[in-house]
Amino acid sequence: AVDESRIYITGLSMGGFGTFTYLKTYPELFAAAVPMAGSSFPSEELVETIKDIPLWMFHGTQDNVVSVQGSRDMYQALLDAGGSPLFTEIPHGAHDIWPEVYGDDVTNQYGLYPWLFSQQRTQTSLITVPEPSAAVLAICGVMLLTLGKLNRRRGDAKRLTA
Repeated sequence: AVDESRIYITGLSMGGFGTFTYLKTYPELFAAAVPMAGSSFPSEELVETIKDIPLWMFHGTQDNVVSVQGSRDMYQALLDAGGSPLFTEIPHGAHDIWPEVYGDDVTNQYGLYPWLFSQQRTQTSLITVPEPSAAVLAICGVMLLTLGKLNRRRGDAKRLTA
């Protein structure tokens, strides 16, 4: 049993970019969206399509993987189009802000869950969302493996120099 009026989407990093893609493709499906440390080019078509969807973006100000400027630009474009998105810049936050934002009642200082679960669509015409293609999953997997290897190498380098 799924409450069709309360379907949410969120994504981290590349998944933040994917969140915007899904919002553009299926705007009538989602009650709210939470992209984190990922943005999208604020094209006029995208902004007009998603401006009325409740959206709360999060981005660390010290993110050296995905620039916070992309989220700032998207936020401003949505405001300029008459939307009312929320945007939280996490001071001194790096790329991996999601444990802090998704955290439990003790560690989550932003109140994401009460806000998210209060969002509800008034019209519920559930559509079928296709599964991501194998190619997309393979590309994401390769990138994640590569990032994991880079992080391990950085850790090895730190241990060698310490």
